[in-house]
Amino acid sequence: MSFLKPKIKQSPNNNLDLVTDLYTPQAQAGVGATNILQTLLTGKGDMGAATGGWEGYKDLAGYDNALRDMQRGVSATGAASGLLRSGATGQAYLREGAKLNEGMFNNYLQSLGSLAGIGNQGGQLLTQVGSGETYKQPSTAGGIASLAGKIFGLF
Repeated sequence: MSFLKPKIKQSPNNNLDLVTDLYTPQAQAGVGATNILQTLLTGKGDMGAATGGWEGYKDLAGYDNALRDMQRGVSATGAASGLLRSGATGQAYLREGAKLNEGMFNNYLQSLGSLAGIGNQGGQLLTQVGSGETYKQPSTAGGIASLAGKIFGLF
């Protein structure tokens, strides 16, 4: 009595093309960000792409302006205290420049990490949508029996 056994059907996802078009670029950007992170943290990989990304980030984030402002601030402080050409002013340039570099680089790594996470989520969505759904369709006799049980359960 095969008509009593549930039939397994494959449900095609009608949104597969739309989701693929929308989220493939995110997934690819996430892979790129992960690769750059790995290269920067391990020194293995495409160092040209990694350093190029860092230089581009510095340009977009206004690194040169921040560096110039920092240098002006240190110079003004040194001039005001009469120590403009002293070793203390030179040390202040190095100290403040290191702080600026560290802060910018940490922000860059955090941005790469966020982009990698967004790409990972896009990849997971693509995987889920592309897998399709499998569900069991109840047999006709099983559906009738279930309905009858619910009806008689009311009395």
